[in-house]
Amino acid sequence: MHRIAVHLRSALTQAQHLPIVPLHHPRLASHVLPVVRLSSVTSEPHPLTRLSAAASEHVTCCSLISHHVTTPVRRCSDLRAKFSHEVKLARVSSLPEQKMLEVEWAEGGRSIYPWLWLRDNCQCDQCFHPVSLSRTSFLQDLDLNVAPKSFELTEDGFTLSIHWTDGHSSRHEAPWLHVRAFQAEQRRARDLVHKIPRKFWPPQLPEANWEEVMQSDASLLQWLLLLETYGLVVMKSAPQQQGRIRELAERVAFVKRTHYGEDFSVIVKPDPSNVAYSNKTLALHLDLPYYFYKPGVQFIHFVRQHEGVGGESQVSDALEVAHTLREEHPQHFRLLSSVPVDWVDHANEDGRQYFKALKMPVICLESDGETIWRINFSQPQRDSYFSACPVEDVHAWYAALKAFHDLLYDPRFCRTFKMPPGQSGNLKKKLLVYKNILCHRGKDNVLEQTFAGTVLTLDNLRVTHGRMGFPDSDDVHRHVDGCYVDWDEVRSRRRVLADTLGADITQGL
Repeated sequence: MHRIAVHLRSALTQAQHLPIVPLHHPRLASHVLPVVRLSSVTSEPHPLTRLSAAASEHVTCCSLISHHVTTPVRRCSDLRAKFSHEVKLARVSSLPEQKMLEVEWAEGGRSIYPWLWLRDNCQCDQCFHPVSLSRTSFLQDLDLNVAPKSFELTEDGFTLSIHWTDGHSSRHEAPWLHVRAFQAEQRRARDLVHKIPRKFWPPQLPEANWEEVMQSDASLLQWLLLLETYGLVVMKSAPQQQGRIRELAERVAFVKRTHYGEDFSVIVKPDPSNVAYSNKTLALHLDLPYYFYKPGVQFIHFVRQHEGVGGESQVSDALEVAHTLREEHPQHFRLLSSVPVDWVDHANEDGRQYFKALKMPVICLESDGETIWRINFSQPQRDSYFSACPVEDVHAWYAALKAFHDLLYDPRFCRTFKMPPGQSGNLKKKLLVYKNILCHRGKDNVLEQTFAGTVLTLDNLRVTHGRMGFPDSDDVHRHVDGCYVDWDEVRSRRRVLADTLGADITQGL
């Protein structure tokens, strides 16, 4: 594998048809250190992002990889050096009728900037705080009729100075202006800072390693990128001890508390306040649909698993299911994305009473009316009140819900996990029992395996999960720990890591 600088668009073109490469793929071992790769058939455009890093926190190189081509990802200092030598202003002119300035770049191309935006975003010490990186000027002082009296460029084309009719003078550097241009390319790059576009699941689900994530910031970033992209990452080799899951959450940020507490254990309890605390089958669902500010990321740590038949965990990509429903049954999609549903949880947990209620559709769309941002689905928490659905649409709505449910369990989308028996006892006999377990199968019609200490890290706005029933006996033991983290905190950590490690995930520079 050789290194060659390639424009991101070229890398993306080649990458769309490539299979996912496992974390420790032998074909890559001689060329790069352990990596996680982002590549798959996707419903949304995505930068092919791949990081190569040592296990220690001293990352020597981060890379965007496309099959046999590796594009180095520059550190922030390298980017500043690149900008200082390559991003230059050649000319500036005023467009009075549009109330804008037009700049011509030394390397070609033009950009226009509104006068008001330039004045509002002056970067001088009077208007901008260099430590908090925030505006210090007051909106009440902004003159909506402000205009440039004069402007000039420094000889090296690096700085634009503007003298305004309100008596103020501002300075803007070329790199700063360039990345903020009001053009599609720059806006797409900024969108990737806010959110990584999502992809549907590949045949082999993405994986991460507990120890690597806990010890290496590069591995932590790789995991977070995968989680944001696919909504589910299977983390292996976690400690088989109760109470360790919050360590993973605090490696990212902090635990999101709910009325179930911070971290919690899912075990069989007498008179449970939630069906999860029983041995019964737990249908596919997303947690906490009755929360408006719903925890976005969920960690499920398998501390102990029932070794016989039963207790298998199931997951299904509700995002891909919703896209499929829209394509195959648009009327069903319209009902599930437009009719608000009553969601409720009203019970007692450890002596604390709670009454949570929310109205929201099963499929929630962003303001563009197209992008799916959240799925609500939980049979136990769907209230008997149906206070927003026209009575004449109720039957059709149920038909839509049933179609959505059936797709969730479709083998194209549903995967089943069961930890193999532990290391003690007659392993051959136990594996034979395991082999004959009957349950829903993955896309390759093979029962997925997770080992003791596995953590399912999943997007609670997207991925449904459930559990098959297991025997009710004193000899049966199944223990799962869990906790939540907000997506705001996960994405914040991802951005900080990318900046600290110098991994530019937005451009193949």
